[in-house]
Amino acid sequence: MPFNALLRIALRNLMRQVRHSAFALAAIVFGVAGLALADGFIRDVFFQLGEATVRGQLGHLQVARPGFRESGAGRPEAFVIERTEAIRSALRGDSRIESVAGRLQVSGVINVENRELPVEVEGVEPTPEAVDGTYLTLLDGVGLDRGGAHAALLGEGVARHLGVRRGDYVTLTSATVDGSMNAVELEVAGVFRTFSKEFDDRTIRIPLADAQELVQVAGVNTIVIHLRRTDDTGAVLADLVGRSQLRGLDLQPWYILSDFYASTRELYARQFGILRLIALVLIAMSVLTSTNITVFERTAEFGTMRALGAESRTVVKLLALESAALGFAGALLGVAVAIVAGMLISWIGIPMPPPPNAEAGFTARVLLSPVALLGAAGVGVASSVIGGCLPSFRAARLPIVYALGKRV
Repeated sequence: MPFNALLRIALRNLMRQVRHSAFALAAIVFGVAGLALADGFIRDVFFQLGEATVRGQLGHLQVARPGFRESGAGRPEAFVIERTEAIRSALRGDSRIESVAGRLQVSGVINVENRELPVEVEGVEPTPEAVDGTYLTLLDGVGLDRGGAHAALLGEGVARHLGVRRGDYVTLTSATVDGSMNAVELEVAGVFRTFSKEFDDRTIRIPLADAQELVQVAGVNTIVIHLRRTDDTGAVLADLVGRSQLRGLDLQPWYILSDFYASTRELYARQFGILRLIALVLIAMSVLTSTNITVFERTAEFGTMRALGAESRTVVKLLALESAALGFAGALLGVAVAIVAGMLISWIGIPMPPPPNAEAGFTARVLLSPVALLGAAGVGVASSVIGGCLPSFRAARLPIVYALGKRV
């Protein structure tokens, strides 16, 4: 039988078996829509976590001397980057790069009255950091760009431990290049919060000039690169690795520098893989149930077809086409439902509790992508075809005499 004729018969059979077709179609639609929405939700979590990591802490790319990330905080003078201006000029020539800023990272002790706390000190350039640090939330006070000289931004945990707020004065002590101790008095300009509670509990930020004066180092040990688009990170990294100005330096992207992001992404990826498998099984079982009932009710019809000369494989093809047609229809409807529901959910927002290692919640959305929609649709079609295979083979193997005498 020609394929076109067989397809028309399959579609007519689906319209004739409205109740069973609707049951299987609903399962496919909800399965596809659920998979797409779940993928969009997880994608938004990844996006917000990534942007918070980039815009609140690390930047998109960081340039440092080899070994600095392992042991540089205690000896910043040993990892000062040379040719800083040449590196900056070379990086600013790339239109994908938004800003380039230097940082000096040291360890110190901050104290006020009779309270003290070991902290990680980030000496930063106030203006670029204020522009690019859009995910750094100020809980109190102003940023370093408005705080003036000898100002400090304290992480939420640091400020809470010391019991200070905007306008208070603290003393920061650290070792200089020659091993002697040096101290600087700083006015608390504000208190900040990032996505990471651990970071907020141990970090303060001060102007780069104050950090250099504190440890007697004329330079920086990290160059932070912010891009216009986070999606360009991989491409820019590949282009910069080969540049002569960066030869001998360690260039790392934000997703390598952030262990928390990498472990969280891996966890969610595994969970979504299990969710995809569960959805495939549930849709396949729904289609299998519907097709089994259909085959049972149409046994005499299949017997008549074979008695009139139709081959067993024709019956298999017919039922496979019916399952595939259901799968395609369900996938299209599921994608449409996912798009509408995703837009509605994103407009309303999903209030989320604070994730692990964080103190503030966030509002989740659904970021649908063509790849995710195609993947969910593919799962719907594949599970529908798989669910229809077993009943079709069973129907093709029934003896003609038994099938002709079967009545429901």
